[in-house]
Formats: sequence, structure tokens, C-alpha cells
Amino acid sequence: MDADNDLRYYYLMKAWKQNDHSSFNFYDAHDINNIYDKSEASIKVGLQERFRNTKVFVLLVGEHTKYLYKY
Repeated sequence: MDADNDLRYYYLMKAWKQNDHSSFNFYDAHDINNIYDKSEASIKVGLQERFRNTKVFVLLVGEHTKYLYKY
């Protein structure tokens, strides 16, 4: 996701998870391993680790995200 433009959708997913009337659930990779070093190499390593430790992932693609290709 593009944190500058799509963060509201991320928070919406977190709200769905907390809703007692919804069966929607997920483990947030941001809670599992945080990427503190914002260099491109560190971000790529952190993302690879997250992908290796998951069976399914959700990619939020917004109006600006579709143009992000670096990572």
C-alpha cells in the first residue's frame, strides 16, 4: 500500500477485524516484523521475510499505489 495515500484502507481493515459482528480476521505483518531501516535493501529483505511467513497476503492497490513498482 502507499502509506501516504492508502492508509485509511489499512485502518478500515483493522476496524473490520475488531468488529464483533464480522468474521473478517487477519494477522498484521506490521505487528510480526517491523522494518525500521527505511533503505530499499532493508525494506526488500523485510518484505521477503513477511512473504515467506505467510500463506495468503492482501495487497492494497489504490489510485497512487498502481504506479509504485520499486518494492
